[in-house]
Amino acid sequence: MANGGQENENAISIRDIVFIVLNNWFWFVISAVLCLVISAFVYKSKPKTFTDNATILLREDNNGRSMKNMDAIFANMGFDNSSLSLENEVYIIKSTSLLMKTADRLGLDSWCNRSSLFSKVSYYKDAPMKLTVFNQQVDSVRLSIVLEVTPVDKENFVYRIVGVNGHKVKGEKKKAVFNQIVNVNEYVGFAIDKMESFGAKDLNVTYNMGYTPLYDIARSMKSRLSVARADKMATILSLTFVDGNAQRAQEVIDTLIAVYNEDVINDKNLVAQKTEKFIDDRI
Repeated sequence: MANGGQENENAISIRDIVFIVLNNWFWFVISAVLCLVISAFVYKSKPKTFTDNATILLREDNNGRSMKNMDAIFANMGFDNSSLSLENEVYIIKSTSLLMKTADRLGLDSWCNRSSLFSKVSYYKDAPMKLTVFNQQVDSVRLSIVLEVTPVDKENFVYRIVGVNGHKVKGEKKKAVFNQIVNVNEYVGFAIDKMESFGAKDLNVTYNMGYTPLYDIARSMKSRLSVARADKMATILSLTFVDGNAQRAQEVIDTLIAVYNEDVINDKNLVAQKTEKFIDDRI
């Protein structure tokens, strides 16, 4: 009898739980919907990132003979000279000078983005406007500026300076004309030019625009650039770059490789010139 009573109590408890769930079904539905909405919002709020990859051959001298000879010598001594050579090339590819040349060639010091409902839209060559900064201060090569720009019609825009040299400021809203220089002070000015993609859809939309020194752009690029050995048996490096714009990610990789190859050619030409000069001096 005791066992039967216990089973009956368990059955009643389970039945009560079922009734409680059924009577409060709407709370479970609301919770599920709320979780889905929050998950969707978090997913949409994450900045979009795009990755581009490429491979590059390690630079070698005299068709690779001297490099291979050095590898053989160091291998006999118990050292992996090929790994050392690859590490040197990784350092060169990620060097500030090469990244600055890449950024300068692509014009990455001037940028434009816009905050959408959920996330930030990063523009590149598809930007509706372009910012050009004019700086006459020789001792201020690190000048940076951030603006909020709102086109009001096809000829005019409203702007507000919100950042100068990395510091936030609360500038007043002012009106200016496209394609004309706006003086910030006696040394610095800027101009906003309309691009081909500019249209009626851009009117009364606030864009964040800015100018960042190439050195700072190069540091940002370095943090998003990965260079690693593609294969243990080959002198090939794999490059990976992450960016908020797909086209920009691809062009950064392509341009960086082009700049690197130019650097290799310049080094070889410099060695040839010095060798020729040494021979001429000896003669």
